[in-house]
Amino acid sequence: MKNTHREEIKKTEVAILATAHNSSEDQDEWVAALVNLKSRVLREFKKRERPWFGTFSRTANLTIATVR
Repeated sequence: MKNTHREEIKKTEVAILATAHNSSEDQDEWVAALVNLKSRVLREFKKRERPWFGTFSRTANLTIATVR
């Protein structure tokens, strides 16, 4: 998504948060990871210049890249 829609994203002031894998095996793991990441995601949203794109994993690992 970040690479496919880069030009469209650059025209916006959005922050996109996506899962790092499209598996729907155990949705409870994804929910738990997002709950664990909530404070970090909110901090990043406040401090980081937009647009940016972040992915998170079921183990609550967050990776953020600025879209330029």
